[in-house]
Amino acid sequence: MGLSAVLTRDASRRLGVACALLAVGGIWSPQARAAEFDVKPKYSQSFELDPNPLLAPAGGKTLYGTVFMPEVTLSRDTADSSISMDTRLDLSRYNLEKFSSSDVHSTIAGKKSWEVSYFTMSGKLDYDTTRSSEFTNSGVNVAGIRHTGFSLAPEYGISLDSRNTFVLDGSASTAVYGDSRIYQNYVTYGLSPTLEHAFDVKDVGELILQTSHYNTTSGFRNSANTIGPAVGWKRQMTPSLSFNASGGYQMVKIDVAGLGTSTQYQSFYSVDVTYKQPRDSFDLTSSRQVQPQSSGRLITATTFGLSGSHFFTRGITDTVYINYQTSDYTTPLPGNETSFLEASNKVSYQLAKRWVIQPSLRYRREGRVGNYAPAESEALIVTLAFTPPEINFQ
Repeated sequence: MGLSAVLTRDASRRLGVACALLAVGGIWSPQARAAEFDVKPKYSQSFELDPNPLLAPAGGKTLYGTVFMPEVTLSRDTADSSISMDTRLDLSRYNLEKFSSSDVHSTIAGKKSWEVSYFTMSGKLDYDTTRSSEFTNSGVNVAGIRHTGFSLAPEYGISLDSRNTFVLDGSASTAVYGDSRIYQNYVTYGLSPTLEHAFDVKDVGELILQTSHYNTTSGFRNSANTIGPAVGWKRQMTPSLSFNASGGYQMVKIDVAGLGTSTQYQSFYSVDVTYKQPRDSFDLTSSRQVQPQSSGRLITATTFGLSGSHFFTRGITDTVYINYQTSDYTTPLPGNETSFLEASNKVSYQLAKRWVIQPSLRYRREGRVGNYAPAESEALIVTLAFTPPEINFQ
């Protein structure tokens, strides 16, 4: 076993252990033992028809099959802490070879508050295949190859006085692939100290120093470090409408084995507008950030996203989702993904008290460097979901 494999395995183990410690620490604290746990099970069965599931430029094969998705959410809340864990299994069976798989998707989020400070932690695990993990990554969509992704995002904040708060954001992630000939494993780390100033009850300004590190742990050696200042603004315009934006300028230093180092300077930003009402909601986002790829390279990804829902009468809800991403490369190579668009419309209809049916249409489009025609796919997905009663215990 090579050193890169050991590093990847150790990084994955550390991230997994940290998630477990957060869960155990939250569950077995004295306050948690006295608190009530909520267990929310859910069972879904989806039927999918997709004429081009891998977004092949030509010769795509039609995919059809089913996915059984058992899911459970465990949560508890106390006066000064909260924790939530959600795990879903995707057990799929399709007509095409290598498409069927048993996947796991799990998230965890926790918060602990003290008199003048707080600590939060969120984590995510995806054990799936490159059939679905690479659409907004490398664009190399291959069925039957395992992908395992871990990520953690801790945050610590302390109130300095009535108007000023110091916040330290961290992040760590790792991606491991089942075929090192096609994909490269990598890890990322980030740390962003932030000073927040509350001008009034609605407006908060931010001074941010954003830093990150990326390196491959298989294949050829490639690493990068970024650092740059940013300013941000948060505004609660109404009880239902909020605005959050930040932007800055950063230095990106890249080190590639055999090619030496290079330095770039570029801008980055993030914008989020959220509206929430009992019957209507939407979330509008846009960002420009340096992003790692399983190709072993860094790209600059610019994204635009919109999600929204409207509740009609008689238990009918319509949900719209749009995500568009463009990718900029320092040295574009033929076949590199340059753009990805996904748009879907889902209608949820309440059949009975605990039964919901959700027909949806999904459109995907992918552009590539070189003489490639854009690849498209229009899929039909019908999901039947059953939600049993919640379970509460201490």
